Amino acid sequence: MNPKNKEIRLTGAEALQIIASLDQFVQSVDKIRAYHADPRKNKTQEEQQKALATYISEPEVTYNSALAINNPNTQKVKELLASI
Repeated sequence: MNPKNKEIRLTGAEALQIIASLDQFVQSVDKIRAYHADPRKNKTQEEQQKALATYISEPEVTYNSALAINNPNTQKVKELLASI
């Protein structure tokens, strides 16, 4: 691991914003998965994948992802994860 990546500094507000955004994303993906996995819905895996792709490409999700990608702290997190 690169020694520069051992520590990431965030304000409490930044950390909470990241956690809340990730939590919302994970919950949404899980709801889509659960809906399509329900045998009463008679959905195919292709329909599930299309629903997930549609969700991820929604403007709000794309915007939040773009903010995270351009955030210097996100770059630090990416570098940290890549070094593990």
